[in-house]
Amino acid sequence: MIYGWLAEGVEVLHLAFILFTILGQVMIFIGLALRWQWVRNPWFRWGHLACILFVAGEYVVDNFGTDIACPLTTLEQYLRTQAGEINLEDRNFVARLVDQLTFATDHFLPPLTWEEFSFILMRVYLAFAVLVLGTFILGPPRPFRRRAAPNVEPAIHA
Repeated sequence: MIYGWLAEGVEVLHLAFILFTILGQVMIFIGLALRWQWVRNPWFRWGHLACILFVAGEYVVDNFGTDIACPLTTLEQYLRTQAGEINLEDRNFVARLVDQLTFATDHFLPPLTWEEFSFILMRVYLAFAVLVLGTFILGPPRPFRRRAAPNVEPAIHA
């Protein structure tokens, strides 16, 4: 039972990662157009860029002969196996829903071999990475700022 909950937690984290990457870029576009300052936050922007570069890099490496899988997918599959939830039907409603949202492309594309599907995904991820990188260059984040040391007066002893 605990493994099933952990697997669902990993799957929700995976969905959050995907939403952060996609919706983050949408919000960056909107924010740059409307001059929102928070979209230039360096922590947000560098984190966003790192996310898509990791995913794109993962698919590039995978398409050149290595058998690499997403760490979150691998962890979730391990936890599902430990929970005895081998098939999608073994999972509860929330787990099935999150799975369908996370892996939505599996449901909307015509039947493809894994090699064809992976090659298409690699191209989509690379194109998205180029888009994010272009946005990063054309609308750069603010530089990181150092916090000033607090101005503390020495205590006067009487």
